[in-house]
Amino acid sequence: YGHGTVFEETVKVLEKAGLTVGYVEILEDMDTPEDLRGYRARMRDCERLKQSETGKYLAKIAKISIIIPVYNVEPYIERCARSLFEQTLEEIEYIFVNDCTPDASMRILQNVLGDYPQRKNQIIIINQPYNMGAAKAREIGIKVASGEYIIHCDSDDWVDKEMYRTMYEKAVKSRLDCVLCRSIYYTDGSSHKMIKYTFKEDK
Repeated sequence: YGHGTVFEETVKVLEKAGLTVGYVEILEDMDTPEDLRGYRARMRDCERLKQSETGKYLAKIAKISIIIPVYNVEPYIERCARSLFEQTLEEIEYIFVNDCTPDASMRILQNVLGDYPQRKNQIIIINQPYNMGAAKAREIGIKVASGEYIIHCDSDDWVDKEMYRTMYEKAVKSRLDCVLCRSIYYTDGSSHKMIKYTFKEDK
């Protein structure tokens, strides 16, 4: 009821009907993922919000939303998905956006999901009506994401099992809005090669 005059008009209708209207402490009304993320941001600086029932609930659900567009990645999607589902951070929301892929990528993904039943309720699959491109797929994923932080993962890549826990803990400890990885590696799974540093050594 915080938008425009909705609250005031509602009170008038109730009073006109002969009802007595009482008021309580401000409660949070959250209808969208943006509302959830905004509440979490305010929780960082407000102990009262952390201890509220809403705060306690949010502490149990997704800390990070990972958005993964899927299109023509049949040779890579299995390794990508397994590296995501095996993350040491538990509270993750996975958003796979099927960008109308013509290959077997989604069938492979579904098969992999069967090996991780503990992640089942953390997974959202969005099926696009037609191919819209990676940028649009990411945009759609962002709109439904409810995590405190959002990160993108290409479906032909894979990530270290500690990656998202490490980044999340850094963000929380330093009270950051954004966390970036300092360097870029290429690996074939056994050997690693530094490609470039994205920041100076002292960062």
